[in-house]
Amino acid sequence: KLEDNWRRSSKTDFANAIEDDETTTEQTKKDSSSTNNVNLLDQEAKLIITQRNAILSQIPFTKEKKEISNKKIENAYSSLGNIYHLKLEELQKANDTYEKLLERFPNHKNKIEVYYILFIINSEINKERAEYYKKLLLTQYENSIYAKLVLDPEYLVKNWELNKQAELMYSNAYTMYEQGNYHEAIAKCNEIEKQYPENYIHDKIQLLKILNISKLEGIIEYKKLLEAYIITFKDSPLKETAISYLKECNDYITKEITSASSTSQTETGIFNKEIEGEQYFIMLIPQNKGVIFNNLLVNLSEYNDNFNKDGKSKLEVKQMIFNTDYLIILVKTFDSKSKALLYKDKMDVEKIVEMKNLKIETFTITQTNFSILYKTKAKEEYSTFFKNVYF
Repeated sequence: KLEDNWRRSSKTDFANAIEDDETTTEQTKKDSSSTNNVNLLDQEAKLIITQRNAILSQIPFTKEKKEISNKKIENAYSSLGNIYHLKLEELQKANDTYEKLLERFPNHKNKIEVYYILFIINSEINKERAEYYKKLLLTQYENSIYAKLVLDPEYLVKNWELNKQAELMYSNAYTMYEQGNYHEAIAKCNEIEKQYPENYIHDKIQLLKILNISKLEGIIEYKKLLEAYIITFKDSPLKETAISYLKECNDYITKEITSASSTSQTETGIFNKEIEGEQYFIMLIPQNKGVIFNNLLVNLSEYNDNFNKDGKSKLEVKQMIFNTDYLIILVKTFDSKSKALLYKDKMDVEKIVEMKNLKIETFTITQTNFSILYKTKAKEEYSTFFKNVYF
């Protein structure tokens, strides 16, 4: 019996051991499956986050990115309209696309051209709408090339012929400039603008005029004109050329200032404050005001003879073009500042010029400062300098 009990007990224990082992194995499988599920969920979550970030990165949140995105959309509308119009010849779709472009982007840079395209399209599909765009171009953009095309479809062909003539005249004007005939070159440029007001070389003509004026009026005026040109013709391919000219101009002015100040540490503007020593006398006379220069020179010669009665020094008189507005009468050379100022003070300018109520400016000036004045044409600056330094 004891043996039977032992056998029964052993069987029970063995069965329980098998059952426990099976339970442990099953639990291990469950735990492993649970871990795998967690890992899978974690991977899916990471993938979702990555995809979400990728999508968000394509959405323009900043002002700069929004502008870039809008520009792409604007260009897409324009390109799509061109495809419908010119390639597929689907005029209604082209019309709808262009109108959507203007609706969404009312400040589109080529909107006048789009108005003209819509006029062309609607001339075939909607006469009433075509009339609307025609009126829009003629009333709000009457000086544009597209308004002219509405009135005359042959405008471009005719204008091309006229521009060939303008180009030829421009070539002649440039040759005059190269030959040093600056007044004639300026006159030719003005003639082109008057005869062919719708020419397409306004930028070339104006830059050539500036180059000629610089030779007559000096570097200060040249600098001002170049600065204005760069603003006026900001979209011209010649803008960079004008910028390079302006840089050369500024470099030259800086060099002149440095050169003038090298002999004196006390500098007023661009003129040298060292004014002792030999002097010139200059008279600035407005052009085209009726002055008879032959009489003026005779009168000046008599005045010089009377002033220089001792005959110790011979005064030389020169007549020079200062700029398009003024001529210079230059008298040289006085051996001192005081003698030059005495010459200036004793002169009866109205008697010399034989005209009253004509504004004529007279100065004494050193040779160094005269060189600067003649190159820069800085008349107003020297007038101020003269009043502040000589008296």
